[in-house]
Amino acid sequence: MNKLLNSFFKKRLFLALVWGAIPLSLTVFIPAAAETADFSRPAYLEELENYRFSVEQYKTWQEKLKRKEALKKALVQHQIKPGETLSGIAGLYGTNVQALAYWNNISNPHFIRAGQVLDIITVKGSLHHVRKGDTLERIAHEYNVEPAVIAAFNLLDERKMYEGQKLVIPGGICAAEKDFGQAAVLASRGNRNIPEGVSSAPVFEWPVIGKITSYFGMRNGLFHFGLDIGAPYGEEIRAAAGGKVEYTGIQTGYGRMIIIDHGRGWRTLYAHNSKNLVSKGEAVSAGQIIARIGATGNATGPHLHLEIIYESKKLDPLLFLP
Repeated sequence: MNKLLNSFFKKRLFLALVWGAIPLSLTVFIPAAAETADFSRPAYLEELENYRFSVEQYKTWQEKLKRKEALKKALVQHQIKPGETLSGIAGLYGTNVQALAYWNNISNPHFIRAGQVLDIITVKGSLHHVRKGDTLERIAHEYNVEPAVIAAFNLLDERKMYEGQKLVIPGGICAAEKDFGQAAVLASRGNRNIPEGVSSAPVFEWPVIGKITSYFGMRNGLFHFGLDIGAPYGEEIRAAAGGKVEYTGIQTGYGRMIIIDHGRGWRTLYAHNSKNLVSKGEAVSAGQIIARIGATGNATGPHLHLEIIYESKKLDPLLFLP
């Protein structure tokens, strides 16, 4: 029995000495190794962080580049050519005379000259010329938009804003532009080269806002008797002036169309519609929705073919539209 106990305790003592020696040896060698190497932060982690930082920098640079391109496309310039009118130029860019006159401080649309350069924005919104004392918050309040929207779109640093700087205001319009526009419309309706023998015309409005794709005049060897205005399929078409629906139906070439009689010999025609929304004999008011944009008849894409007719003579719509 004693032999067994002695054997048991000897084994326990041996194990104790062995396990006790391990911490002792580690205290000798580990600190020495730690002095020459940093086990707390491997080098590859630092490289990985540097890589991530480079990727973020690249993404930021790419985003800034995209915004610069968007701003460049949103604010363009047009040099007026001989014979061009403000109304025609507005149609080219899918805007209206009121806005174009306001952006360029033109009080009378007829006082423009060949070679003059116009600022035009191609997005829905307005153009603001920074005035002395302007702040981002004041400009945002004037156009009823968020300051952050203006700053982001124009890559703006408020500390570097300067008098005369041009800012695109996405989705914004101010009261001054509306008032300015009314004066411009009134001026644009005077001093037109209306053909002789034509009586005073009704006050016509644009039936749809879009880019003019084809003008009144010669086209591919044939005479085009109207104005083509491109717009998205299904877009609302409005009556250019008040009157009574004379015709609604389908005609060869014109497709689905509407004719409105405005009295005193004046009529307007709206063609290539996807859907007519009024009936023959129905009274309509200016600006009332009468149809939707389509591509029926001889049409290569969705657009409105507009004709303005006096007696039986078809006239250039741009002579009468604001």
